[in-house]
Amino acid sequence: MKDDLYECLIARFCGPATTSAVDIPRTPDSLPLPKTLDQAVSVTGDLFDRCTLYPGMTDLIQEPRVFLSGPPGTGKTRLLGLVGRKWLFEGHVVQIVNTSTELTSATIQLVKILQEAQSSDISPNGMVVSLNCNIERRQDIRDTITKLEATAGEKPVCVLVDDLEINAEKSQQIHKFFKSLRMCLPNIHCWASSCSTDNAPEGWRSEVLTIPISCPPDVLREAMKEKRIPGVLPYSESRFTSPTKGMPVISISHHYCASNSHIDYKMCGNEILRFLSQALRISGIGANPGTMDMSTALRYRDILMLFEDDVTQFMPVVTAFKESGIPVQIIDYKNQEDVLNSNVVIAANAGFLCGIKRKVVIYVEGDTEPSDISASWNKLRSITSCTSQLVFVSFAFKNVWNAVVKVADYVITNLIGPI
Repeated sequence: MKDDLYECLIARFCGPATTSAVDIPRTPDSLPLPKTLDQAVSVTGDLFDRCTLYPGMTDLIQEPRVFLSGPPGTGKTRLLGLVGRKWLFEGHVVQIVNTSTELTSATIQLVKILQEAQSSDISPNGMVVSLNCNIERRQDIRDTITKLEATAGEKPVCVLVDDLEINAEKSQQIHKFFKSLRMCLPNIHCWASSCSTDNAPEGWRSEVLTIPISCPPDVLREAMKEKRIPGVLPYSESRFTSPTKGMPVISISHHYCASNSHIDYKMCGNEILRFLSQALRISGIGANPGTMDMSTALRYRDILMLFEDDVTQFMPVVTAFKESGIPVQIIDYKNQEDVLNSNVVIAANAGFLCGIKRKVVIYVEGDTEPSDISASWNKLRSITSCTSQLVFVSFAFKNVWNAVVKVADYVITNLIGPI
């Protein structure tokens, strides 16, 4: 509905005197009505990128210590960002602690969100500090706590810890870390999140989030096909209407090279490129955009390619993109901060890049076993990174095998029973 028509309707039913009181924001952030598939993909991504929270989620904000858990895409990082902005507005120093051996993409994104808030007029007095703490090393824990104690004063120390690993071996170290924090800083304000409920610190308020908010229903259905991950709760059905069900998932089957019985990755890459160029109008550098509406046009940085196999510069899928003029950057721990902020297509191993969202996610299956829990976990995280269009490149025979395994599990569980 156009703004003028809306004002006319308000005047018709509420009286002309109310027309002048109607304040309809006309900002460049308003979403235009999509007319083409690429615009629909872009607008859908914008809808699910927006900071939307369900009623009741914001009631937690006044709590000093909260542990958020739940499957990917349920708003954990968004809540951490909201709490961080609140602390910044109150003039606190917000310390974001990365507990992995390497700086994670989730932490980088959270730091970026809060640094943008810090530089705005909303939070002029706050400060954002990023700390690395390998919780597998006692010295790292001691050093981190010492740094946090040095900032203690009249105001409480404010700490955010995002995306704690679900690795069972690290669960004990995670509990020790939070216990040490509370012991040394009794008044600490600390929010943490993990996909696993097993990492909840003792004595903290624990909140489980299972309603998906960052990926469309069509993408979520694909994610829910994956097997249950120990410690990670399943998604629950939302009582609220989704802004859109999203784009249909595009499926591409791996091609085999008859000469050596190996996957023809170049042919797969060409099929992906054909979809991107023809349906989504993603072209190489220097291409003429024509009459494309650039406000809704997809950019290179909107595309994320995730592989189950290791990724190299010489992988045929990657070279096919480069030959077409589309910039592709393989991300690693050294360059991830720069790459995440660049206008390039990102390529990565599925287990490396977690916590970021992109409008178009291309997931390329590899030669992994259906029983591999870590592969299933990486796949779930990868699929739920998609806010609009999912492109799934899979083995045809693997899908058949997965179906056979599911049928066998059902027969054993429900018909035969435990042996």
